[in-house]
Amino acid sequence: MGSLWLDTDGRPETCHRFADFLEPRLGAIDELRIAFTGDGLLWAGLAMHRDRGEAPFSHSDRDVLRRMIPTVVDGLRHSLFHGAPVEGNDRWIQAPAVIMVTASGFQASSAGLAAIDDLGGLDHGDLPTSMLSVVGSVRSGAPAAMVRTRDTTGRWVTIRAAPLSDGASVVLSVTATSAVELFPLATGAFGLTRREQEVADLVLQGTSTAAIAKALVLSPHTVQDHLKSIFRKFGVASRRDLVGRFIGTQ
Repeated sequence: MGSLWLDTDGRPETCHRFADFLEPRLGAIDELRIAFTGDGLLWAGLAMHRDRGEAPFSHSDRDVLRRMIPTVVDGLRHSLFHGAPVEGNDRWIQAPAVIMVTASGFQASSAGLAAIDDLGGLDHGDLPTSMLSVVGSVRSGAPAAMVRTRDTTGRWVTIRAAPLSDGASVVLSVTATSAVELFPLATGAFGLTRREQEVADLVLQGTSTAAIAKALVLSPHTVQDHLKSIFRKFGVASRRDLVGRFIGTQ
């Protein structure tokens, strides 16, 4: 969690983001960013702003929001995989969705424009926050960045970013999230332990109880205990239901 005003000792004008974006485009004097993390996963990010004429975020504000993080993470974990996707724009799934972000703006393929629309559209002329987050990571020095999110149709998508040789431009690609990519997020959302994740992974591959026991060096009885716990957490009663529930999260 970071507060622009507090982290700059009340001098936000020393921050490029303030001078280039927050003040001229949003009229904001302060920004507070929160990373909602839990179980080693980043579940969401939030940016809050204070406008001209308002008091900047205080230490007390930051402490209150920090105490809310576990509750928000728990809510996100239980809500992310509810609801089936509605009919959306599938043009970008059938063709590469590519967006080129430069210092002066962006260019996108027709599929890229469709992906932008499905991710919420432009915000004050800028790309959706989910795209800007990975662009920011790459421009901050990361060799690559990736985020998985649900678009406005409820469909899971993966956004990847990589830098170009000029040092300022970033290329984005948007694809439908595969089951392999979604697995750790889904099992984390349902609160599976590391061992339960290993068992669930093998179940989704069609592995028998005896083969799971051999692969994980467990007794068949212990595997059955793990399966019962997995079924309870996913709210299902059988292997078939588990596979169906997991596929349904896509």
